[in-house]
Amino acid sequence: MKEYKMPSYVTNDNLEERLTDNANWTFNKKYLNRDDDGEIVETPKERFYVVSRTMAEVEKNYGKSEQEINELTKEFYSTMSSLDFLPGGRVLTNAGRGISLFNCYVLDPEDSIDPDDDLHDIFGEVRKGARIHKEGGGTGYNFSKLRPRGGYVKKSKGIASGPISFIGQFDKATDIINSGNRRGANMGILDVDHPDILDFIYAKSVRGELENFNVSVGATDKFMDAVVKEDYFTLNFQGKSLKRDELENYQRNIEENKLGGSKVGEKPRPTSLILSEDKKEVLDSYTNEKVGKINKKDEVQLYAPKLIEVISNLAWETADPGMIFLDSINKDNPLIKTKGPIKATNPCGEQPLHPYDACNLGSLN
Repeated sequence: MKEYKMPSYVTNDNLEERLTDNANWTFNKKYLNRDDDGEIVETPKERFYVVSRTMAEVEKNYGKSEQEINELTKEFYSTMSSLDFLPGGRVLTNAGRGISLFNCYVLDPEDSIDPDDDLHDIFGEVRKGARIHKEGGGTGYNFSKLRPRGGYVKKSKGIASGPISFIGQFDKATDIINSGNRRGANMGILDVDHPDILDFIYAKSVRGELENFNVSVGATDKFMDAVVKEDYFTLNFQGKSLKRDELENYQRNIEENKLGGSKVGEKPRPTSLILSEDKKEVLDSYTNEKVGKINKKDEVQLYAPKLIEVISNLAWETADPGMIFLDSINKDNPLIKTKGPIKATNPCGEQPLHPYDACNLGSLN
């Protein structure tokens, strides 16, 4: 890390005396620089100065003089020392260390494990997420591009294990990566009309999976209108409605190929949606209750009030899943014509972001 000579307004500052015991403990635990043996080698006021100087020195690229940079440094330092404003944790921790200052990112896994797909393949995104978590950042994902569990994969002639199984890979990577006593955070989103939506809703709250994820259902205006009108909505994947025979094939593929997340020697769990004996109704395989129907076009439809009831009850019991209202976000998205719709947020949902966007956070007193 670059060494700085501290000006008098820093050395004479009584910041540490003004901080509470909790604040000093947090500084020592999370933000202060350490040597190769893990010993703390700076004080809170020195950390504030390094942050202020690092931020101000960027202005060299825009024609600011050394005197102007000194003035900006002092102004930023004063703002932080008075605790009127503090930048987010990645800025406080990483400034001056030559690593990322962004708190959160949104990544965009494609329905592929082929690394030739511009590294947006599933495991390429796992690797990117691991690097972000290594530097203390968090990640958000919308997994709706991943094909449903039980679906046929033409290229490999195999059976898809579904988005929840792949979200588990991101979850395991997060378990392993630890940055300065800070484990990475994730937001996982699946669109409400994805064929595996019920599996996704149950994954964390009922089955105890995805422990390192906040999870949210990607709600649409069409779905919310169906809730209000006590109506049904159609499941689809990649713009194509899900048909009865496809749902039957998902179940058959899982049962015959023993794939889809089951352990060796264990019977695979069924698809989250199954058909009634007369093949006219759609049942929740977890509860055996009716949750939908097959319409006249042979499409699989879910009863919107029933799904919102499941979501609401689990959210009340466990705080998961949440909901993200995608159409509402994109009505006010000024970049939708050039960058497309926003489909995900940062890990705690404060900031909707396009794929590969990042955000900085801060606290204003």
